Amino acid sequence: MNQKLLVLSALWIEPTSSAAGYRMKQILELFQDLGYDIHYASTSKESSVAYSEGMKLHNIVLNDISFDSFLIELKPDAVLYDRFMLEEQFGWRVREVFPDILQVLDTEDLHLLRKARQKVVLNKGLLSEEVLGGDFLKIEEAKREIGAILRCDLTIMISRVEMLLLKEEFNISSDQLIYLPFFVR
Repeated sequence: MNQKLLVLSALWIEPTSSAAGYRMKQILELFQDLGYDIHYASTSKESSVAYSEGMKLHNIVLNDISFDSFLIELKPDAVLYDRFMLEEQFGWRVREVFPDILQVLDTEDLHLLRKARQKVVLNKGLLSEEVLGGDFLKIEEAKREIGAILRCDLTIMISRVEMLLLKEEFNISSDQLIYLPFFVR
């Protein structure tokens, strides 16, 4: 019997509509190649264009005890959070039901860096002191994203520069980060 990977996402995977969707498809195919049965669960309404090749789709409800029952029945071996917000919303429930489960976070790209860049643009191209000085923790999303990374066993990174930022600015261990760029299959 194959191991089960539970993917938690706010959206259904649509690899033809965005780079993030295509990237998630690549990650899921990699897990399938490793022998995992994929269970993709989303809080959004069902989508007729959702990619589902070789995996089972599940609807889940945010902040509802039914998610705990779903976890107990499914008994996943690992959980993959599609962005840090999903870890915030469901991670505590996962850890409560299965304290030793492997938890993986896919950042897509670091939101804290995206927010820092946004501040530069809104500041008419001028670097603010908090961005220039590397004080990313003044950006609220940064605190939340770093917290999610620290709570997970492994974080998938698409950029070596972002990995370096996490190591140097936030003392995230190399053992917690895995570099997985876009790849051609």
